[in-house]
Amino acid sequence: MKIKLSIISLLFLLPIIAFSQKNTGEFTWQENQDFTALMKKHASSKEKAVRLLDERKILYSPNAEGEFTEKYFYHQQTLINSTEAMDWYSKVYMPIHAGNSLLAYNARLISPNGDITLLNENDIKEDTNEDGSKVRYYAVSGVSVGSVVEFYHLIEQAPRVSGIYLDVQSEIPVDSLHFSIKAPENLIFQLKSLNGLPTATLIKDSTNAEVQNILRVSASNLPAYKEEKFSAEGSSRMALVYKLAENSSTGKKDLFAYGELTQRIFESVNISPSKAEEKSLKKLLSAAKAQNKKTTFEKVWALENFLKTNFAFEDFNHEKLEEYEYTLVNKTVNDLGATRILWYMLQSLDIETEIVLTCDRYEKYFPQDFECYTYLDNYLLYIPELDDFIAPLSSLYRIGLIPMGNLGNNGLFISKVQVGEFNTGLGAIKAIKPKDNEHSKHNMRIELDFSAGFDNIKASGEQIFTGYYASYYQPYYTYFNETEINDFNKEIIESWL
Repeated sequence: MKIKLSIISLLFLLPIIAFSQKNTGEFTWQENQDFTALMKKHASSKEKAVRLLDERKILYSPNAEGEFTEKYFYHQQTLINSTEAMDWYSKVYMPIHAGNSLLAYNARLISPNGDITLLNENDIKEDTNEDGSKVRYYAVSGVSVGSVVEFYHLIEQAPRVSGIYLDVQSEIPVDSLHFSIKAPENLIFQLKSLNGLPTATLIKDSTNAEVQNILRVSASNLPAYKEEKFSAEGSSRMALVYKLAENSSTGKKDLFAYGELTQRIFESVNISPSKAEEKSLKKLLSAAKAQNKKTTFEKVWALENFLKTNFAFEDFNHEKLEEYEYTLVNKTVNDLGATRILWYMLQSLDIETEIVLTCDRYEKYFPQDFECYTYLDNYLLYIPELDDFIAPLSSLYRIGLIPMGNLGNNGLFISKVQVGEFNTGLGAIKAIKPKDNEHSKHNMRIELDFSAGFDNIKASGEQIFTGYYASYYQPYYTYFNETEINDFNKEIIESWL
C-alpha cells in the first residue's frame, strides 16, 4: 500500500510560467507511416512480438481553467509474430480511471501488406471485471502474424510530481523507445535511468514565447527481459524514476526529498490520543500482558501477537482505518493504523523504536542517491536493542520476520529526537539487513528400521521448521484443537516423506 500523507499541495508550484496555446498536434501518430522496413527488419525474429515503438510524453501545464495539470501521452506499435501475440492484442484497453480524463484515443491495424484499418466507435466494447468495475476496449479483428497493432491515448490528470517509477523493459523487445517530460522553465525535474537505460538529456525549447524544459530519454534495440526464477525481476528491468526537484520561481529546492518529510511521518505515527482513546490504548496494553515479561524480546512479541490476533487488517488507504477513534472500537486497521497502535504501546514500555518506510526489492530497489516518495510503500518498526523488525500489517509474521521483499533493501529510518520540549523525527537511509542461513531452516530426521525385513520397514522421524519455513504453518496452530493439531502434524510429516 502507498503511504498516504496530505503533502501534495500544488501551491508551492506557483507562480508558474503560464502559456495559453493548446498544442495537441504532437499527441498523435504519423498518418501514412510506411512500416515495410520495420516489418522486414523483425520478420525473422523468434520473439512472440516486437514493440516497434514505445513512446511516452508528459506535459505539465495549466489547463483551460488555469489549473495545473499533467497530460500523459502513450503511443505504442507492436509487430505480431505469433498466434499467442494475436490473442494478446485482440483487445486494446482504454485507460479509464477515477480522477483522469481521456482526451484522445485511437487504434488501428496495419496488415502484412501495408493496408491500414482504422478502428472506430463500433469497435469499442464494454466488459465487467471480477470486482464489478467496468472496462472499455477496442476489439481488434483481423490480427494476424506479420501485422502491426498501433494505438495511442492522451489523458489529463492531477500532476504526479512526488516520484514516479516506470518500467520500460518487458518480455517483448523494443525497437525504439522515446520518453520525455516537458514543463515550464521554472519547474526543474530530475530523472534517473536504471539498469542500463541511457541517461536523460535536457533540452531548452524556445519554439514558443515561453521557454520550456524537456527531459528526454531515447533508446534503441532494448532486449526482452528474460524471466529468471527467484530473481528480483522487477528491480532488474530497465526503468526510470523522476520527480519535480526545484521551482526556480519560488526558490524552493530539494522538493520531495526526505528531510522535511521525516517530521511529517513522525507526527503522523506519534499522534497524541484523546483522553478516551488513551484509556482504550492502556486497556489494550494491559490485556497484552507485556509489562510482566522479562526481556525486551518477550515484551515486543507479546504486544505484536496481541494486536495481530485481536485486530483485522486491511491493505488500503482510508482515514478511518488509521484513526484511534475508529480502530480501537472496530478492531480493524491498515498499515498506518497498526503502526500507530504498536508505536504507542512500545513507547509506553520505554522500548526504543524507529519508524521505517521501504518497498519490495523484487519490484524496485530503494536507492541511496535519489530521494522521492515512490519508494515509501510500507511501514516497518525497528527495535535497535534487538536489531530486528516488526511488520505491522503482516498478520502472519512476528518480530524477526518481515516480508522477504523488504530484506536486503534500503529504507528510510526515522528515529525520535527531542528538540527542546518537543519530539520530532530524524531520518536516515539505512540497509535492512537480510537474515543469515541459521535463521530459517527446514531440518528432517528420518529413521528407517529394516530389522523385520524389507517387507516390514518401520519409519520414524521429525520435521523441524524455523523462521520463514515455519511461518507457512504457524497460524494454523492458533486455531486448531489438539486432535486437529495431531492430524495436521501427520500431514506435514507425510508430505515430506
